[in-house]
Amino acid sequence: MGDLTAEKIAIIQSDWAAVRQNVKQNGVDFFIFFFKSNPGYQNMFKTMRGLSDVELNKSAALRSHALRVMYAISSLVDNLSDDLDAVVEILKKMTDDHYPRGIKLSHFQNLFNNLVEFLGNKLGSGFGAKNKAAWGTLAGVMLGVIDVELKGLMG
Repeated sequence: MGDLTAEKIAIIQSDWAAVRQNVKQNGVDFFIFFFKSNPGYQNMFKTMRGLSDVELNKSAALRSHALRVMYAISSLVDNLSDDLDAVVEILKKMTDDHYPRGIKLSHFQNLFNNLVEFLGNKLGSGFGAKNKAAWGTLAGVMLGVIDVELKGLMG
């Protein structure tokens, strides 16, 4: 995780602190954005199939999943500076949980790409080139761990 410098970690943690201020709604907003950016992904969630944006915004199933994802990201971000072993284990567990559902590396790539875009939209002018680069580095590191875990699961 050598490319993930102390400066990049500080940027990531600062950005995420802003997202945490309204974590529930930001999680819902992110998933609505994610589903719009990736037509068909919403149908992978049986409790969310066919729901409109208005229905998704009110959906307890979406709020629940969005919160779990946001808290998982929070755990990753919180541990970047002092417990990378925990970060790796969180990523491996997440990968193991999603593998039986047919989730591939490309799904995770799209998720991380959309997360960076979403952060840019939410944080506005506070999300510049350095922020994007820091999150891009983190995404690359996370995808590397996920890729290794997926390959291990596939045998």
